[in-house]
Amino acid sequence: LRHLPEYNPAKATVTAVDFVAYQFEQLLLDLNKMVEQKKILFDDKIFRKFEITKAYIDPIGLYKEHVTEYFNAFNARMSDGSISHRVKNIYDYIFELRNFHSTLGKGLPILFSSWLQSKYCDPFVSGLMIEIGDYLYDDDEMKLMDFINTPTFQAYSNLAIRHGFFIPKHYPNVLVADLGHPAMKRTMATMNPHLIGRTSDSDSIIQTIYSEAYLYDVDFMLDNIVSNYNNYITDSPHYIRKRWCEVKN
Repeated sequence: LRHLPEYNPAKATVTAVDFVAYQFEQLLLDLNKMVEQKKILFDDKIFRKFEITKAYIDPIGLYKEHVTEYFNAFNARMSDGSISHRVKNIYDYIFELRNFHSTLGKGLPILFSSWLQSKYCDPFVSGLMIEIGDYLYDDDEMKLMDFINTPTFQAYSNLAIRHGFFIPKHYPNVLVADLGHPAMKRTMATMNPHLIGRTSDSDSIIQTIYSEAYLYDVDFMLDNIVSNYNNYITDSPHYIRKRWCEVKN
């Protein structure tokens, strides 16, 4: 990862994958040159909120938040007296977890690798995306006014493409690295010599800059089960066992 230039010192440090951050820096330099040469206007609306508001997000932190919500719902379900009496140890807890996951929890990813591929994972965990300006995702009118309909947007869009980015149709304030673009490939190879000769293969690039998520699944799942079982028995330390007794005369 590499730090991105930040215009607001009050904000936390923002990072992206190294070659993405470098290409963005070059994009900013070219934008500044065009302003100096008066090819574009600095007082254009596009520059009023031109600061990085979002880039790389730690996927492990987001996954932990997701799993915490999942297990909170499961433990709340377990507090039901018709179920809690069946849990006497961690093995019973895992058995009830399997039942929950196949019914009420169906469709919710619980493994790290499945969560990464789901709609619940923020795509910014890739480190390949940079968001400009603090806009609501559903505020299309503001994005039209401040980006698409400004005199500068076409020049900005052309520069973005030249430096290896594409701009999503519905999110004009977001830049996404195009791993197949020649400019991005050149920077990848320059900053990562072990990729020289391999930048034509997207799979090689991905395998080099990312770890395989499934390798973390077992360890994360064990930690989640043990820690949340401990939370459960702390909140519900007793269980009720019914026993029928014969009455002796």
